[in-house]
Amino acid sequence: MVEQETVNFKVAGSSPAPGAKHKHYEKEAVRVSFCYNKFMYRVIFEHHPITGKEEAFIKQWKTGSDIIQTYPGARGTKLFRSLDNPKVLYAMAEWESKAHRDKAISEMEKRKDAEWLLHAHEQFVTKHPTIVSAELIGTSDPQKLIS
Repeated sequence: MVEQETVNFKVAGSSPAPGAKHKHYEKEAVRVSFCYNKFMYRVIFEHHPITGKEEAFIKQWKTGSDIIQTYPGARGTKLFRSLDNPKVLYAMAEWESKAHRDKAISEMEKRKDAEWLLHAHEQFVTKHPTIVSAELIGTSDPQKLIS
């Protein structure tokens, strides 16, 4: 379920100090749209590319991810490099719900190229565990700061 709301505002002065009321925000003719999903499911994978294979991994990850993102419920995926260990990459996939992801994976497994789509990247890594599988339970809503 996606909620969308248009809010007109301008910031008068600086951001409010911690604990202060948000009176620094005045309504004005500036249009900003906030669109967010109340329901969201994320999966984070940890990837350890084989030395000299990182570029090939990234290319395969991007190719496969671009296809996966065409399935209903897919909300984007991103690849991050660890600041603590630059040899470790994290892929974060966002879905409308776990049910959407499960259905998409089930559909992908029926494809003739399913093995390639879902597993080709594995040839470029030493390990790739799923480290987080989580549903959204709360947000900090920027709209409430301007009311």
